[in-house]
Amino acid sequence: MSDSELIIRLLKAAEKRVRGNRVLQEIASGLAFALLLPVLFKILDFFVGFQLTTVTIFFVVWGISTAIWLFWRTRGLGQSLQQIAASVDTRSSGHDQIKTAYWFIRNPKESAWVEAQLRRAATSASSLSPHSLFPRHLPRALYLAMGLVLLLGILNFAPLPWNNNWLLGEG
Repeated sequence: MSDSELIIRLLKAAEKRVRGNRVLQEIASGLAFALLLPVLFKILDFFVGFQLTTVTIFFVVWGISTAIWLFWRTRGLGQSLQQIAASVDTRSSGHDQIKTAYWFIRNPKESAWVEAQLRRAATSASSLSPHSLFPRHLPRALYLAMGLVLLLGILNFAPLPWNNNWLLGEG
């Protein structure tokens, strides 16, 4: 494998990792926001008492619209390899080594100095791991979304005489 291919492979793996982190963040924050609607609908159900058909239609429309909205938010979250190269250099204290090498890959010049730069950057790239440079972490909004699901479950199973348990088909 050539030096250029090694650098490009590192950058593509890092871009995939960064995109995955951003998609996870967007989905978590979108779900945290979207789950407010079913919780408010359940609270309203305490006072109005919706039919099971109404609840089913609400959740079907809510689920479809939430899926479309999350898809819309997560499309196009990728970054250019030039930006990823800069991020890799920043996180690995590379002093613009990978970024410069990527520039020379995109704008080739025949020079012994350029070949030495690419070789040195490839040596550095072989020791870097995208998993350690861009670790996967759970967004805080995911905890909020899980809390809202828990709240919805508690509201659904609350032992109140006027409460309709949607999961048992009451309504």
